[in-house]
Amino acid sequence: LLLDAFDAFTESRQRAASNSSSGKNSSNVNNKDKAADPIDFLNKHYTSEALLVAQLPFIRDAVTNRMQRLDDTISDALQRQSESAAATQKHVQDARASVASLEQRIRQVQQKASQSEQTVREI
Repeated sequence: LLLDAFDAFTESRQRAASNSSSGKNSSNVNNKDKAADPIDFLNKHYTSEALLVAQLPFIRDAVTNRMQRLDDTISDALQRQSESAAATQKHVQDARASVASLEQRIRQVQQKASQSEQTVREI
């Protein structure tokens, strides 16, 4: 829940920074730094150091859970990519075999055409 609040906070700050920089010549890096300032977020959500310290175990658990979900998502994506790569490699091999077969058939047709032409000339 805390990380979702931070995500929403970051997105709203990024939009505000983008809107304010549309008429100014400020750099995007400075706007992104202002938009994603975790210290500003913590100061707004935790009014005292004691409150923040009391919440640190929950924050740590939230970060750990988020990291685990991200690791799982990355792992799933890599697995799908790996499976897709193997299928793609098989498709490429099949295509190469088909091209080789087609080339062989073309040579056979050319050979027969040449033989037919030779037979016609002999007649």
